[in-house]
Parts: sequence; C-alpha cells; structure tokens
Amino acid sequence: MLKPANFQNSSYDAQMKKVKLKIHDQTVFYWPFIRSQFGNGLFPIKSAHLGHDSSFGASLETRWYLSRLLGFKEPEGVEST
Repeated sequence: MLKPANFQNSSYDAQMKKVKLKIHDQTVFYWPFIRSQFGNGLFPIKSAHLGHDSSFGASLETRWYLSRLLGFKEPEGVEST
C-alpha cells in the first residue's frame, strides 16, 4: 500500500506484508512485514549484484540500509548497511 506522505516532496510510505523472494516455486527469503519511505533517496536497498562462479554457481548479493528497512530514521553520521 503506497500513500503519498506529502504531495510537495512526492515521498511515499510503503507497508509490505508477507514479502517473499522465490526462485521457481522455492521461497529463498521471507519477511513478515517491511515498512519503508520512498522518495528523496530513502529506498531501503543500497545495491544488488548478480554473479556466477564455477564452484558455487549463480549468486545474488544485496546490501540494505537496515534502519530504512525497519522504518527508523538513521542518525546523522551512522550508516547501517
């Protein structure tokens, strides 16, 4: 559910329930509830990288802003990735 928080700065408050990342029919990541604010650079994911290795096969590496993922405002000078 996306709701405009303020029409002047075009930011949104997103609340997601039962979030699943699936590969084919297999769930590889499940989070019961995620809340985040979108707009002004507040998206909770910092980066994502796809890779492949002959020993381990395909891989996905992600980095997240923990405070944004949990719905908290990050204090100045703190980076919680």
